[in-house]
This record gives sequence, C-alpha cells and structure tokens, in this order.
Amino acid sequence: MAISPTEPATTPPAKRPLQFRLSQLLLAIAVCCVVLGIAVPLFRMVRHDARKIQSSNQLKQIALALHNYHDVQGSFPSAYIEDSSGRLHSWRLLITPFLESTPLLFILRFRKTLERAG
Repeated sequence: MAISPTEPATTPPAKRPLQFRLSQLLLAIAVCCVVLGIAVPLFRMVRHDARKIQSSNQLKQIALALHNYHDVQGSFPSAYIEDSSGRLHSWRLLITPFLESTPLLFILRFRKTLERAG
C-alpha cells in the first residue's frame, strides 16, 4: 500500500521509558511504611488474643480433668506417685486419661505401667 502525497504520514508515538520521580518513589515508600506501621501492631494484638483464649481453654480442660479424676477416684490426685521401679510420676500424668486431647497410645502405656506397679 503506497502512501499518497495528500495523506500525511502518521508515525506511531515513540514509547517513553517508564520514569519515576524521586518524590513519587519517596511517597510510595512512605505509604508502605504507614500501612506496615498500622498493620503490625494489629497482628500482634490478634496473636496475643489468640494465645490468651488458648491458655484459658487449656486451663479449663485441666480443671475439668481434675474434677473428672475426683469423680472417678474419690479424691484429687496427689502431688506425685512412685511406681515399682522408683520413678516418680506427677499429678499431671495422673489426670492425662481425663484430658480431652490425650493420645490413646500414651494412655494405654501409662495404664500398663500402673497395672505392673499395683
């Protein structure tokens, strides 16, 4: 296709490389810093609240396990017991079967130890 002399030749506009001014770059960095400055304390507060709720739930589970132990045994667990080999087991081990999230294998091993001791 030939260009006629009456039609002006249109040339595509030259592509300019992407340029940032220093002020634009500083503004973008400042915005990022402000967003991070607001977000980081919020994340810390959320994590703290989650830990607080988890600790509260764990304490409730321990209290419930202690009361279940009391219902079954007729008394609260002693501070420790000594098995036949002379090893000491604390009250935490005694309430383990009454905790909600106890692995079954651990309970069975502990019962075998108590059966041998008794």
